[in-house]
Amino acid sequence: MAFLDLNPFKQVNDKYGHKPGDELLKQFATELRLNMRPGDSAGRWSGDEFVMVMECDLAGATVVIDRMRKWVFGQYTLCGGQDGQKLRVRVDAAIGIAEWKLGETAMDTTARADEAMYVQKKACKLAEAAPQPA
Repeated sequence: MAFLDLNPFKQVNDKYGHKPGDELLKQFATELRLNMRPGDSAGRWSGDEFVMVMECDLAGATVVIDRMRKWVFGQYTLCGGQDGQKLRVRVDAAIGIAEWKLGETAMDTTARADEAMYVQKKACKLAEAAPQPA
């Protein structure tokens, strides 16, 4: 299982409004669905979070996520900017992966994937805030 928290969804909503934000979610969901393997599934969890359930082990899930980073993440074009202008937005995500363990409930696996996503999200924020060399 993998949890994805989209970047920069909140900034799109805050700067341009909900219409472009909704369009971004729809485009991303379509790209995610089109690039899933047979037997795997994905959907919107809430807000700007998506969940992927994959029929594979942790190593296989890492390969799937790497493929998603290449094929699903990247530039998206949105309508609905001021005066109907097109907006170009680069989409990435913090991703947490968890493998189901024998005896574990679905909620346990979900909680671990969600926690792993927040750990990555926090690490990305710390890296962005770090001073850059001149």
